[in-house]
Parts: sequence; structure tokens; C-alpha cells
Amino acid sequence: CVRVCASLLFNSPDPTTQLVSNPSTTFINLKRFLGVDSAAEARRLAQELLLPFEVKETGEEGGSWGFVVPAGEESAEEPERVYTLHELLALTFHYVQKLATKAAGDPVKDAVLTVPSSFSQQQRRAFAEAAEVGGLKVLSLISEAGAAAVHYGLTRRPFDGKEKRNVLLYDAG
Repeated sequence: CVRVCASLLFNSPDPTTQLVSNPSTTFINLKRFLGVDSAAEARRLAQELLLPFEVKETGEEGGSWGFVVPAGEESAEEPERVYTLHELLALTFHYVQKLATKAAGDPVKDAVLTVPSSFSQQQRRAFAEAAEVGGLKVLSLISEAGAAAVHYGLTRRPFDGKEKRNVLLYDAG
């Protein structure tokens, strides 16, 4: 979940509350928009998912589009701001990196990301690029089912404490 207010961006651990309180500035299910090529297709998907996102073409080459964030009371001079999908995903990855670093006690720079098995190569590339913009070096992409198997194996294998092992499994939505 990403919440945007004028020029301030932050992530929320409680997306449901944020979505109810701030529907036009809270973005969830962002990875579902990967591979969407046009603003019209993004609008259709947002309506299909019952999401209150306003989508607008950015005017850049290639039919680029983004999510519209209306100005808050504190920013009357800027009527609205359009954030691309990659900007919002990168923010989410940066937030996850900060959480992982805090939990591990060491800087987290490398990641193995999970993606739905239905993702195309284009969607996988876009997801990895957003993670790299967010500050993570993507070592590999694995399917969500593969991640579940890894989790099962890690939790069933005895851990003697002699080796250092840091594993973070995070569901990005």
C-alpha cells in the first residue's frame, strides 16, 4: 500500500484503513497494473478491481500513463500530481528494504522477488526494474508457488544456530 499526499509519499502497514480514510491517494494492488500499456486499459482495470484510482496519460512517448493524486490543502499551487506505476512500486520496494534492514540489523541490498506465475516476461522485467529503482539488487525472480515451497523447506529444516541465516519473505500484494 502506498499513500501519497501532494509531495509526501509514504507506505502504510495497514492498507485497508488507509484506503477507507484516503481512497483517492492510497494505492493498492499495484503489481496488477504491470504490463498495462494504455491509460484506457488502466482505467478499465481500476474499475474492474473497484479501485478509486484516477488514471491519466502523462504525455510522454509510448502512451505512458500514471495515477493522479489530487492536491491537498497544503499544496494549492500544484493542482495535481501524476505518479507512474514504476515510481509507486519503487517507493514500495524502498520501504520494504528499510523494514528488512531494520529487522536484520544489517543493510539489505540484494533480494529474490516473487511474482505470480502468470506474469509475462515484460511484467517480470518491469517488476525487477522497479525494485532496482527502489534500491534493491534483484538476484532472481521466482514464482509465488516456489516461494511457498522455499518457506516450507526453511521452516521444516532444523536450525542449529551455528550458521548465520537471514530470510525475509514478504508478500507485496
